[in-house]
Amino acid sequence: MINLTRVTSTNVSVTRNRDDGPVVEKDYILRDIWVNPEFIFLLEEDAALTTQHKSKPLKEGLDSRIGFSKVHIADKGHSRQLSVVGHPNLILNKITENNE
Repeated sequence: MINLTRVTSTNVSVTRNRDDGPVVEKDYILRDIWVNPEFIFLLEEDAALTTQHKSKPLKEGLDSRIGFSKVHIADKGHSRQLSVVGHPNLILNKITENNE
C-alpha cells in the first residue's frame, strides 16, 4: 500500500456575473488515503488543478510549486479517478519504492 494525499472539493458559492459568466468558489479538502498500487492502471498530470493552484492556492500554506496528478484505479470492474497531491513522477516513485 502507498500513502497519497487526495484532493476533493465542495462548491461553496456561485456568483452570477453577466459579463464573464458564473464564478464558482470552491473549498478544497486534503485527506491521506492508502492505495493498493496493483490497482493503479493510469497516472497522469491533473493540469487543470495544477494551473488553478498556481493562480490561487487551493489551501493556505500549500506550496505553489506543487503539482497534482490523476490516479485511475480499477474497482470491481469499474474505474475510479482520484486527484492527488504530487506530480506523476513523484507518485510513480512511490509505486516503484513499494515494489522493491
